[in-house]
Parts: sequence; C-alpha cells; structure tokens
Amino acid sequence: MATHKPSYVAKVVAAYGKKHGKPLLKVIKDELGGDLENAMVALVRPDHEVLGDAIYKAMKGMGTDEEALVRLVVTHRDRKLKVAADYFLNKYEKSMERWIDSEVGGDFKSAL
Repeated sequence: MATHKPSYVAKVVAAYGKKHGKPLLKVIKDELGGDLENAMVALVRPDHEVLGDAIYKAMKGMGTDEEALVRLVVTHRDRKLKVAADYFLNKYEKSMERWIDSEVGGDFKSAL
C-alpha cells in the first residue's frame, strides 16, 4: 500500500469494504494496536486527513509540540496543506492557520 498512489489505495479500501461488508479502517483498528495500527491507518486514510490530524495532535493539550509542527508544516506542499486545512476546519471546527498562529510566536511564527 505504501508504494501505490493514493487513488489506487482508495480503490483498494472501497473494494475491501464492498467485498467484506465492513470498512478496512475499522478492521485495522479492531485487529491491530500500537505503532503497527497507527502505520496501517495512515496508509489507508487520505493524506490530507493524516496531515490534518497530525497537526491537531501537535497542538492539542498543554503546550505545542513545536518540533512536530515544524516538520509537518515545512515538509508538505502548499496544495496539500490547503486540503488538510479544509479537512481540519470541517473536523475540528477551527481554522488550522489561526490555531497555528495562536500557538506560536516570534521568530518561530515567522519561519512557519
């Protein structure tokens, strides 16, 4: 799955659900755990969802995981970030850009 295009993975996920009557994502979550589960979930979900959720995780709770936030924002193209921001807004009902803006400051904010 990791070596295939997202469109192919989406077809496999849909075909699995149709053939077996349950979503592949649910089967993975029910049958696996820990890092293996996280890796498999990331492989079958759309990239923008994985990115949006990872950015949320980096900022939620006490303190921001600045290292993770930098890695996520800097290593992705603007187009992918835009789609992730739309997903983020729909899921978390918050603007990803505004939340990042409120979480960081100074030179770090300028760099992002």
